[in-house]
Amino acid sequence: YCAYRLAQDFRGMYRYALRPARNLKERYGTNWCVVTGATGGIGKGYVFELVNRGMKVVLVGRDQEKLDATVKEITEKYPEAELKTIVFNFNRQYTEEVRKELAEKFSDIEKCSILINNVGSVNAKKFGEMDDENIHSMLNVNITANTVMAKLFIPKLLANEKRGGI
Repeated sequence: YCAYRLAQDFRGMYRYALRPARNLKERYGTNWCVVTGATGGIGKGYVFELVNRGMKVVLVGRDQEKLDATVKEITEKYPEAELKTIVFNFNRQYTEEVRKELAEKFSDIEKCSILINNVGSVNAKKFGEMDDENIHSMLNVNITANTVMAKLFIPKLLANEKRGGI
């Protein structure tokens, strides 16, 4: 048992620390990558890493000024970067009209290599102290938005010449 666990640990260290990074273009193709919540934190980090690896990226955020600032920051470091921005606030009730609006915003992307569903929100209050509006907001952003985006992008990922990734 100890040898088995030790082998698993070494395998994990190799996979996540020692193995060379995968060639994303070779693995997923050269179609667009979409990153939600792309203007800060982990989402912004994903965008930088995808651009560093030569991928075309669509940045999705709720504030055009933040999107423009992020694009400027990326293009200063990577002048050859291919970027698009889409403004969309995911804190909404996902009625049929909102889902159609979302589909329209991404209608020019026929094929997608990677979808990174990064959008999310955190509330600093304890759950028992949150009002219903905050709870619905967290559900809309953290669960419903990611589910709707995955459903919207599955056909675009399947249309990719290579594999697609979420």
